[in-house]
Amino acid sequence: MKPNMKIIFSLLAASCLTSTAIQSTAWAQSVSVDSELDSESENSTSEEKLLDASAKSELQSQPAPVPIPLEESPQPVPIPIVIPLMDDNTDEKNEADDGDHSGHDHAAKAPVPLVAARTVDNTPFALTEAPDDHVLGDDKAPITMIVYASVTCSHCSEWFTNEWPAVKKDLIDSGKIRFVFRELPTQPQQMSMVGFMMAECAPSKDYFDVVQYQMENQLEMFKQAEIGKVREEYNKVGKLAGLENEEAIQACFQDVESLSHIHTNGDRATAAKVQGVPAFFINGDTYKGGQSADALIEVILEMSEKGLSTLPTTLP
Repeated sequence: MKPNMKIIFSLLAASCLTSTAIQSTAWAQSVSVDSELDSESENSTSEEKLLDASAKSELQSQPAPVPIPLEESPQPVPIPIVIPLMDDNTDEKNEADDGDHSGHDHAAKAPVPLVAARTVDNTPFALTEAPDDHVLGDDKAPITMIVYASVTCSHCSEWFTNEWPAVKKDLIDSGKIRFVFRELPTQPQQMSMVGFMMAECAPSKDYFDVVQYQMENQLEMFKQAEIGKVREEYNKVGKLAGLENEEAIQACFQDVESLSHIHTNGDRATAAKVQGVPAFFINGDTYKGGQSADALIEVILEMSEKGLSTLPTTLP
């Protein structure tokens, strides 16, 4: 269960993500929640009493983040690096869905007809590998899988924790597919952006390790954020990325090329009509079958054995 993020975090509070750079001067302030505010909240039903005057003033001075539903595919926009007041209704939503996760259901399903969405709205590389992509696998592999995902999406976390090891071993390391990963920040979008920027600043050989760490430790990072210790979690991410000190972190957050890359992937996702994450594309076709490792391996093996360049007409 993700935390109810009804806390104003002072971590990252002075940082602001713009369309040209992340202007960050105080991101590494300790996250704290005033105990006096906690006391006030017990005696009042007014949520505003959770904020003292200075916190209100600081929050109001920042541009308001664009509200984006959890685990949907936003087009990146300038947002402040501030953790806002928000409700996380993931559990209630999942219960209401009764197993249907809007395009990323992990349950076994009967074969369904393939419906491919190939409209790209003039955005280059929306459905094909781009020169700036993060890629694993043989460049001569006949099949390319593109995955859009977020380090703060619960289903992405589940997939990369449970399914990714088998996909990497049986499909990527074996030379059957070329794998492309594209960042698509979701709520809490500010945490997504910080995590992805740190991954972008890592040496290219370590990029997937930094992303994988956040996927595997997502729940713990949310828990630590709730109790005011998210700084320690991002220090761990920073060390994995080779960001050993404050100067390196600040330089990372101001890297225009990294920020532009994330925004470009948002444009590509919009052009590819991504509706939710994780989203899968195989040789340019939208993949709507089961997302378990077993299902994906079955599809790729069928394509390989039959010499198919497009998805089969039915999917597991």
